[in-house]
Amino acid sequence: MDLLKELPNMLSYDKKTGALQWKTLPERLFSHERYCRAWNKVYAGKPAFTTRHSAGYFHSSIRGKQYLAHRIIWAIQTGEWPDGQIDHINGDRSDNRWENLRVVSHAENMRNMKISHQNKSGYVGVFWNEANKKWRADICKDGITHRLGEFTQKVDAIAARASAERRLGFHKNHGRAPTKDQTND
Repeated sequence: MDLLKELPNMLSYDKKTGALQWKTLPERLFSHERYCRAWNKVYAGKPAFTTRHSAGYFHSSIRGKQYLAHRIIWAIQTGEWPDGQIDHINGDRSDNRWENLRVVSHAENMRNMKISHQNKSGYVGVFWNEANKKWRADICKDGITHRLGEFTQKVDAIAARASAERRLGFHKNHGRAPTKDQTND
């Protein structure tokens, strides 16, 4: 079975809500008519990909293989598997509305991350350097960390980081605080 070609026959997708729903599946997708009838009786017309992954993404299995909902959605909408990572633009990994999805490289995806729960300064890339008693600003691009400087005032470190983010093309949502729904991601 060519899954890419069969997806539109298996699932319907609502672009406005991001929801997937199982369709009545044709017998050709099953090894026996009895399995087809049983599956359709239980699943046809029901929401699909409703299990939430520990990282916050919706997922499910098709023919014994696990798939993330946003990758299935991309394949349904474009007729192709995504050639990169799917970024949830607003940072909500469960928001699979079409307007919230885009294909990006790993590096681009890292430039649209929410702030880590381990961050103590409240700003991505801004750290208190206890040894020097100064605020340090760093930024990572293409796996290389660039030191932006050390500053007496926290606001200066924040400004240096913000300037570097704009210069390097970071997404405007990078470093945002997680929403209540995202705190478990």
